[in-house]
Amino acid sequence: MIPIDFTESMYKLQAPKGQEKKVMPLPVYTDKVKCISCWELTDEEFEIIKRTRKVYLGVFSGKTQPPVFLSVKIPFIPEFSRYMQLVKKLGKEKAKRALSQEEYKEYLELLKKFQKQS
Repeated sequence: MIPIDFTESMYKLQAPKGQEKKVMPLPVYTDKVKCISCWELTDEEFEIIKRTRKVYLGVFSGKTQPPVFLSVKIPFIPEFSRYMQLVKKLGKEKAKRALSQEEYKEYLELLKKFQKQS
């Protein structure tokens, strides 16, 4: 699987020092409660999943595993995704000005709702 950039990503996590050749940058979204990344399957991986219907999750964390989730559905409210597209295209301040006060208020309410659901 390959980590890929996605509309809602906010920045890229970088490899630890000395691991840059082994570990790719990871585009992520975070709301300080959860961190979400997006991964794309190779054709071979897709065929394996179709056949076995299984995915294994590995976390480099030692003896425990923090709470994690896997999803095949986009874990974002569509209105949030549209706002993030504007942010990436125009920058945060211009995106904020491009929306009416009412639209921006709606975005903030949706963001709070999304954070509560997660």
